[in-house]
Amino acid sequence: MVTVEMREEESRDITPPGVQRLWVFLNNEDSAHHAAGYIPTSADDPLAKHIVSRGLLTQVDTPDVFQSALQHIEQCISGHEHCKAAAHTNPLPTRVVDCTNPLKPKLWATDGREGKYIALSYVWGEPQARSTTRDRLEMYQGGIELSALLQMIQDAIRVTHSLGYRFL
Repeated sequence: MVTVEMREEESRDITPPGVQRLWVFLNNEDSAHHAAGYIPTSADDPLAKHIVSRGLLTQVDTPDVFQSALQHIEQCISGHEHCKAAAHTNPLPTRVVDCTNPLKPKLWATDGREGKYIALSYVWGEPQARSTTRDRLEMYQGGIELSALLQMIQDAIRVTHSLGYRFL
């Protein structure tokens, strides 16, 4: 027997309210299996007022996408107890990348100052030729050539700036 049903997802910390999932249940006398997936639609679809999930975006470097990301960040900060601390300024890490000019970012020593920043977490992999060392510290504080950075870091600098944050 095959049963198909659409359920509204119960509110979890990371799932927006009202998100629907499609469940498929396969039952026979020997076993039972099920599968589930989210049901997305586009914003201009007539069903969009009933289906809150949207499909994945393929063009992500647009003002609309950054505005949407800021709205999600605000929803997170205002709606999740453990995220509310992010709404306040916090002590900055020892050094941050100043993304005021994303074409010429600078390493900035924070000297215990407070502020808001975007954190990037990634695996370095192989040793990096341009990693921050004592010898390069002063040079990087004057500005960092984008071409010297991994594409992922360049993207993070651009996103940080586009979201209106100064520090990465």
